[in-house]
Amino acid sequence: GRPCLRGRCGPSSDRVVELAAGGEFACARMHSGSVWCWGSNVWGQAGAMPTADDPAWLDSDGVAWTYRKPAIVSGIGPAKQVVTGLH
Repeated sequence: GRPCLRGRCGPSSDRVVELAAGGEFACARMHSGSVWCWGSNVWGQAGAMPTADDPAWLDSDGVAWTYRKPAIVSGIGPAKQVVTGLH
């Protein structure tokens, strides 16, 4: 389900337990261990490379891809910590 951010929860009751912010993007670790990211993804820092047919991605300036809303980072097990950097 979607994470609970700013008091708005999706279908699940999973909640944010840790936030990390990088250069123009951020990630949240949920109580379940899932990680959700949003913001700039020019370097794949939001956890996935965009595809043109994914409606969650926005081609904001013809070059940079931005994740408009939190999206789950796939391919990792339950996270114990979330850390970000510049990219």
